[in-house]
Amino acid sequence: MIEQAVSPASRVLDGAKPFRVLAVDDDPAEFALLEDGFAHCGADVELLLASTGPLALAELMLAGVAGKPHLALIDINMPMVSGFDLATELIREGVPTILMSNHVDEKRTTHARKLGVLELLAKPSDRTGYAAFAMNVMRIAGL
Repeated sequence: MIEQAVSPASRVLDGAKPFRVLAVDDDPAEFALLEDGFAHCGADVELLLASTGPLALAELMLAGVAGKPHLALIDINMPMVSGFDLATELIREGVPTILMSNHVDEKRTTHARKLGVLELLAKPSDRTGYAAFAMNVMRIAGL
């Protein structure tokens, strides 16, 4: 795995909570599940939500430097712009990125690592799984 010099959590300055996560998925049901998962594990996370790659990039521009997300959590399979392409752009903008998918295999994992993503995670199949998923995201982010 490609090492990053700065962990996402180290980007949170004293008093600059909550930890901002840009969540990008074309399935709106995923947003509620992610929110529940982070809430269940007591994480102080602000989710910035986007249903497409172009909306995620617009969210990034609107946020500016002060509101820039500390981490991006992106679904691979989306219309218009793939999660891989969006991850490339966000990493270029300095946003550490985790990809997620219902289908994780060696080929996708290798491709994700070459792009410099922190991890490629399998999406949980039920509500209970999202608490563990959120805990895993927080661990990867160094929280």
